[in-house]
Amino acid sequence: MNFWSSEVSTESVNEILNTSAGNELLQNFQNLITEVEENGAEGGRLANLCSTRMGRCQQMCKEKADAVMEIDEFLRNSVEFDKKIREINAQISKLTRFCNQTEQAMTYLEALCEVAHTEGEVDLIRQQAKSAATIVQIECESPSVLTSALRSRPEDAVKAQQEEVMLEEFLSSKNMQLP
Repeated sequence: MNFWSSEVSTESVNEILNTSAGNELLQNFQNLITEVEENGAEGGRLANLCSTRMGRCQQMCKEKADAVMEIDEFLRNSVEFDKKIREINAQISKLTRFCNQTEQAMTYLEALCEVAHTEGEVDLIRQQAKSAATIVQIECESPSVLTSALRSRPEDAVKAQQEEVMLEEFLSSKNMQLP
């Protein structure tokens, strides 16, 4: 036999509801149910907000962790960077030496050009002096400034030839040393 039969329960509920105490009790339960529903809805809204914030926090933590991992990787590979920097510095040193050698060679070539230009002028003056000597018919035995200047010029030719040999030696030694 069922203790709570449908007839008894319906009659009991109707009797309780007809009393003021039952009515207050029912009103109280309805208020509590409404409050539970409101709290449930607010709880759901706050849970969604918390979930969103936790997702953002997780993303931020992941980004920070990735940055820490990149820094860790960089620090672990610092030996390779140091090696690459040393290689680059060695190449820069070679390039600097090459530039300095090139600058020295250019300076020497500029000086040789000046010497060659001066020698050309000296040859022109000699030719003009010879032409003047033939016109004036200067005697070879009589000492003059012009003939003494002409006799001292072979030394200049020897000096120019020595400078040319020195330049060739300089350039050939620099070519052997270039990387």
